[in-house]
Amino acid sequence: MTTERPADSNHASLTVSDIGGIQQAAIEMTPGLTTLAGANATNRTSLLQALNETLGGTMGSVRRGAGDEQAHAELTVNDETCRRTLAQWEGSITRGGSPYTTNSTIVNLYASLLERNEIRRLIESGDSASVDRKLPDLLMAPIDLDAIQAEIEERQQRRRMIENQLEKIESKKAELPGLEERRREEKRTIEELESEIAAKREQITELDIDRGEAEAAEAQLDELETAQEESRSIEATIERKERSLEESQQRLGDKRDELTEVEQRIEETSAPDEETIQTLEERRDRVAHVASLLDSLAEASRSLTTTEETFSLPDALILDEDVTGALDPGAQTIACPTCGNTVERETVHDRIDVIRSSATEHHEKADEIEEQQSKLRSRRQQLEQLQREKQGLENDIQRLEHRIDETDERISELKHDLEAKQEEIDDLYDRVEEMREHRNRELETLYDEIADLQGERADAEANLDRLESQIVEHESTVDEEDALREEKAELEEAIEERRGRISSLEKRVQEEASNHMSALVERLQYDRIEGIRLDRKPSEAPASFSEFELVVARRREDGVVIEERDLATLSESERSLIGLVVALAGYIAHEVADEVPFMLLDSIEQFDSGRISRLLQYVREEVDVTYVIAALLPEDASGITVGHTEIEADSLT
Repeated sequence: MTTERPADSNHASLTVSDIGGIQQAAIEMTPGLTTLAGANATNRTSLLQALNETLGGTMGSVRRGAGDEQAHAELTVNDETCRRTLAQWEGSITRGGSPYTTNSTIVNLYASLLERNEIRRLIESGDSASVDRKLPDLLMAPIDLDAIQAEIEERQQRRRMIENQLEKIESKKAELPGLEERRREEKRTIEELESEIAAKREQITELDIDRGEAEAAEAQLDELETAQEESRSIEATIERKERSLEESQQRLGDKRDELTEVEQRIEETSAPDEETIQTLEERRDRVAHVASLLDSLAEASRSLTTTEETFSLPDALILDEDVTGALDPGAQTIACPTCGNTVERETVHDRIDVIRSSATEHHEKADEIEEQQSKLRSRRQQLEQLQREKQGLENDIQRLEHRIDETDERISELKHDLEAKQEEIDDLYDRVEEMREHRNRELETLYDEIADLQGERADAEANLDRLESQIVEHESTVDEEDALREEKAELEEAIEERRGRISSLEKRVQEEASNHMSALVERLQYDRIEGIRLDRKPSEAPASFSEFELVVARRREDGVVIEERDLATLSESERSLIGLVVALAGYIAHEVADEVPFMLLDSIEQFDSGRISRLLQYVREEVDVTYVIAALLPEDASGITVGHTEIEADSLT
């Protein structure tokens, strides 16, 4: 191990056993750039995959031939130790331990810029249609879109309820002027009736009649008036209670409709259990493991047909001594690593294509399973939210039913009281009639007129009470308008804030990607590429990711610059550059360094030594990350100009 920069504090150390092709290995890292220098098949990638596992990723595999079929990795950073264990059973891997973070998405997509990185593989494929379809989800993977969507829907539902209440308030506001006018008319009617009653009483006092009889008649009239007022009060109370009962029944019906809708949504939403999700995860791990083996086999086969020096196959792919002994790089015929037979080199090339195609299919199948898992988790969250809504509605319905029962019971009591009071009034009328027989015709007429006027006044006062009760209820409802409009504005602001949060993050990813791609193109001096940017087309859906499109400005031989949107027109090296820088931009945009202070790099041999050096210098200057670990060939590592610590990969066994 050679160190070209002074030792720093906060050293990190990693120990590995039985991961990838490593049986036992241990390294130390200082803040800054650390290079793993070595030829192909020296377990550089295995070490980075072990580091990925300790950080919380899922890129490692158990070494074939491990004694207990279990692998271990341990990372110590700032006196904190993170551990990961991998156990293999029937082709699937089970993970345990306490990694640096549980957020495997940012570790796999952004912290681990290895050959298996999904963003790099997607763009390197050159399939523009797949890039357009999958890139937005990968770039925005750290954002919990389902949670934001649930928050928006919850606030939209509350806003609709408020809008319905505001419509009722507007209706009541429109009714208030008419109610006020009717109240004034009733008051004028009552004043006129009282004036007439007073005049009739005055006439009675002026008549020359027996004072005792007059006083008795007066007492009967007062008692009748009191009974009429009490009857009016009971009637007004009954009407108020009946209106309240009607409103409660209406609200009960609305709540039952809401409950029916929620129950229907619950019935339509199947509940995925944890066993199903776990089974999918195990299937994804098995498929990813097979894809990893196929990748390794393809890489070993490619090395067999291209290397000019002696090499060795990974332990998991060695067939037997006769086959490996026949691997002569200069021969026209070679031993095929996939079957062990001696074949032409071109035949091996054809088989490599088949293996790579199969590996791609397995990677895509793993992606599909991961997407199924995400949908199942989202459906489970949606079901839990619906269950909470259902419980709330059932509680509201129970309270309303209790209130309706109480109101209905109170109305029955009041109607019984009203019947009793009416019987009392009828009795008083009868008694007044008896007194009329003892009065002269003129006095009898006056009493009749007063009784009629009192009845009219009682009716008018009952109408006035009803109107005033309605006005109070309307005004009370209208008083809620300001608070409801304020709440509605707050809900709309919250909805826009959540929509804006998605848009802001997308813009940041777009700007970071475009800026870094342009800067790296200029730094790496690609003659054919004038510039690269990431275009964004906002989605019409309120809480969905925008569409992203990679645009490459190319300079033709005649000097004319054209924009290319078909990645297939780019070279493999150019696509590799773009895939790497897009993932790098995601690391910056999502501030991954705050959660994972590591960046892992490999498979950058397609760049020449000068460009690799400038690329790593750019990472150290522009990306706020504590540890950068890069796997390089010896000749590329020797050409690095930025200060770094070098680890010889030959020591990784």
